[in-house]
Amino acid sequence: MDDYKTPRWVVRGAEKIIGGPFACDVCASAWSAQAPEWIGPDEDALLQDWSNWGRCWCNPPYTLGEMKAFSWKAIEEAHRGTTVALLIPIWTAHSWFQALKRNGRMHDVIGPVSFAKPDGSCACLNLGYGRRMYLTLAVLGPGVEKRTNGDPIVRPKQIRTHGRALEGDGWSDRPHLFSTLRSARNLLTQHTGPTDEYSTPQWLFETLDREFHFTLDAAALPENAKCKRYFTPEEDGLKQTWAGETVWCNPPFNKDEIGKWVRKAFEESRKATVVMLVPSRFKEYRWWKDCCVQGEVRFLHHYVRFNQTRGDGTANIDVTVIVLGPHVVAGSVYPLSAFEPATV
Repeated sequence: MDDYKTPRWVVRGAEKIIGGPFACDVCASAWSAQAPEWIGPDEDALLQDWSNWGRCWCNPPYTLGEMKAFSWKAIEEAHRGTTVALLIPIWTAHSWFQALKRNGRMHDVIGPVSFAKPDGSCACLNLGYGRRMYLTLAVLGPGVEKRTNGDPIVRPKQIRTHGRALEGDGWSDRPHLFSTLRSARNLLTQHTGPTDEYSTPQWLFETLDREFHFTLDAAALPENAKCKRYFTPEEDGLKQTWAGETVWCNPPFNKDEIGKWVRKAFEESRKATVVMLVPSRFKEYRWWKDCCVQGEVRFLHHYVRFNQTRGDGTANIDVTVIVLGPHVVAGSVYPLSAFEPATV
């Protein structure tokens, strides 16, 4: 990632996955290299033959152009017999990300990742909130099972004893934090009123919009529309075409309506990219099994608070994000790096 140094715990996790140390860091400097040999910016790794090293580590610059170029280069080198581990942001809307999933195995990275610079500054990603990116490791090469998700790389737990940080065996205390926050929020708010007119929380929409850049809100009111173009209940998004759009859809959550919207999203996904919210409690319904599992499933670690559009009611709901589209690999499951700003 530019001239940032990848933390050793991430690299050690990758080496454990591929079964040995890396021979070359193909996107590095003398400062940031994670292998005995490296390819610097002046040598341009995109023009080099990586097969001379067998096992290559790559943490490319996190700009769209560079990510695209290094991803396709990694796929090319994997076809030549090189094992490549590529640390990348989870940008599923892009064709190069979907190509990596088709040609390799994905490993989630769990826990904050602090990238250091020579001047002592750092950038911390993978925090799961705000504008921070969520990271994954793509492993490609001979013997790698394609189109699968492997074991995650978990940050060692930091335990402070008399001012010193000691490494534990995992990031196991995090779920308890989620549970505590969720319980507190449930005590403060409750679902009031039998209406489906609830607005998508802005923090959740913005997290996804930064990745997908939505052009259409398929189920909205003028007061809560998230895109310049939207369909109101009178226009009925179920009767409109979504072709050619990048669609955001927060449909009515009652059991009589939600299935219609999911099936509509599935049909339109042949000609559009659709990102929608669905209640997690409906996993046993036929529409979930027929449609949702044909896309990408992103789960959240906590309930989401929705505010009533025309009223003062609120609802805490366990929701899942479903991504459907022509370039989406069916059956992919990821955690969503989005958390509501703390209010308790």
